[in-house]
Amino acid sequence: MKLSWKGAIVLTAATAIATFLVTALLVNIFERKSEARNPYVLLEQVGEDDTDPAKWGVNWPREYDSYKRTAITTRTRFGGHGGSEALPAEKIERDPWLKRMFLGYAFSIDYRDRRGHAYMLADQEQTERLTKPQSGSCLHCHASVMPLYRTLGNGDAMQGFEESYKFTYKELNQKLHDSGHAHPVSCVDCHTPKTMQLRVTRPGFLVGIRALAESDAPVPHLPSIEQWRQGPRSQPYDPNEDGTRTEMRSFVCGQCHVEYYCATKRPLTFRGGRVSRRRTSRPSGTACGSKTGRGSSITPMRRVGPRSSRRSTRSSSSGARGSMHAATSLAPTVTCPTCVKAPPRSRITGSGARS
Repeated sequence: MKLSWKGAIVLTAATAIATFLVTALLVNIFERKSEARNPYVLLEQVGEDDTDPAKWGVNWPREYDSYKRTAITTRTRFGGHGGSEALPAEKIERDPWLKRMFLGYAFSIDYRDRRGHAYMLADQEQTERLTKPQSGSCLHCHASVMPLYRTLGNGDAMQGFEESYKFTYKELNQKLHDSGHAHPVSCVDCHTPKTMQLRVTRPGFLVGIRALAESDAPVPHLPSIEQWRQGPRSQPYDPNEDGTRTEMRSFVCGQCHVEYYCATKRPLTFRGGRVSRRRTSRPSGTACGSKTGRGSSITPMRRVGPRSSRRSTRSSSSGARGSMHAATSLAPTVTCPTCVKAPPRSRITGSGARS
């Protein structure tokens, strides 16, 4: 049967349309697969050694803009840098009781109003606390230091971290500048370059949270640790593998915003990392860079039981600081023996004094 010329035209048109639709469908499928493999357009390739946030800002301009806003001066009734001077005002001059409280500790030398993350390295480099011996461990939470750790450890960041306390702050800071990575904590410290997934990079936190997981301390606010404890424990707890997304949103901040012990004779140690439940002897060296700032000797504090820790655990139920608080039942305090020594306390007199 022969087709008329009109039928031939209709058949040709139908075939062309069908071919066009099938081609368009295949192209659409290919594009969606490509988008799945590359969820964002990379204008600039970034890797593990890219510590400059400006380079990351080429790909993620909105996030970089929020980072730059940490340089904006702010002030609240609780403090904060609100002036235009090079350094914030001294808290210990405005509130003399702070100087008394920090006697025997480097913060009694220089303790200023806080500024944003953009200043975390510059302010540390200019602090008068550097007039006393400071450990290279202080850079752990003030700089994008992971490439330097890998250099010190011949490719092993954990080994480099364990070597960092052997350098003075000024020595390690100079190495940081010589390496070209003298930036505050940056994008690469909390995000995987390939996927932008949240991650923990700080060795001190990784050691501390692992010790917490292996202890018997209650952690109702960290379900991933409770789940890990119920498993075979064939592998050490790893927050980057075992932590939930909600926990990771706290861990990435808690890897620096946490109490730790910092000295010239031992690696930086997070609470729970190497702290025994028994009375601890005084470590040699200084503790000028730690964020504890309590006391004048290493002494065991009150036992943190279910009742006494209930409020602190609940108030930081989603925070890594709370996890480190629950890591050990004895919380020693550290004093730098080479810093200003606290004078003997005089007896309190008056109607409110206790004998």
